[in-house]
Amino acid sequence: MKKKILSVLLSLCLLVGTFPAVAQAQTSENQTFQPASTQTLPPLVDKGILYSLIAKAEDMVSNEEKYVALYMDTLKDTLAIARGVAKNENATAAQVEEISQALLNAILAQQFKADKSILEDLVAQAETINVTGYTPESVAAFQAALEHAREILADETLGQDDQKLVDEAVARLSDAINGLTAMPEEANKTLLEKTVTYA
Repeated sequence: MKKKILSVLLSLCLLVGTFPAVAQAQTSENQTFQPASTQTLPPLVDKGILYSLIAKAEDMVSNEEKYVALYMDTLKDTLAIARGVAKNENATAAQVEEISQALLNAILAQQFKADKSILEDLVAQAETINVTGYTPESVAAFQAALEHAREILADETLGQDDQKLVDEAVARLSDAINGLTAMPEEANKTLLEKTVTYA
């Protein structure tokens, strides 16, 4: 009888020691395992606007001869950074937004070059003029206007906002050409005689 009671008690002790361990193991397993459906995924970052800005910037760089060189380097540098962010799969929304704004600013800063075609033609015409026989005053005004026009042509920083400067140079040189005044016949004859004498 005693042996039977001891056997029952032993069985109860084993049961009491086993079930808590099993319950604890199950609880621990539930805490560490999460179904794939409940795991948090990183949010998708929309790069559509960035890609559009990159395409626009690339088009402008491929036609950089149309734009003022002063601001083109900034666009190129910003474009290079934007490409890197666009390719970076781990780029955050804040990073994409920041470089998108920077690239937009660089695009908006670009200026088309001022139209100098009329001035170029006028300078070419002026350079063929022989000023011999014109009054010193009119020649001086002509040469000053021509020199100014050459400086305007050489200025690569002039954009559409500076078109007025180009137009003013055209008007000044045109007036100077039309203002060339022939010397009186006697004065011109004297000049020719001096030229022949010194020749």
